Amino acid sequence: MLQGLARWTARIICTAFFLIMQPLYVGYGRPNWERLTWLETFFLLDLAFLLVCCIMAWIWPRLAGWLMLLALSGFYGVMVCHSGELHAWLIGALFLPAVLLAWAGKQRPLEP
Repeated sequence: MLQGLARWTARIICTAFFLIMQPLYVGYGRPNWERLTWLETFFLLDLAFLLVCCIMAWIWPRLAGWLMLLALSGFYGVMVCHSGELHAWLIGALFLPAVLLAWAGKQRPLEP
């Protein structure tokens, strides 16, 4: 019962994050990859990976949770190493559903 509630809470948070961030991500248009710094490129690719993981939460919740934790740790590590500042609210927005999915997600087989 508790795992089902955790799974659905994480799915709802992931869906809300996707619905808010996807128009912003696509709305800026295609970036000029040659003019971006390595940090901007990393953040754009990491955000795209997080958006894909939010959709994966509906099909493969445990895998999506672990991949989100991996992406968030990379995002957090690069941000702290580069700027030296701790922006915990950015990480906290997806850290809770990632942990909930990794803990409570039922793993479906990868084959259809």
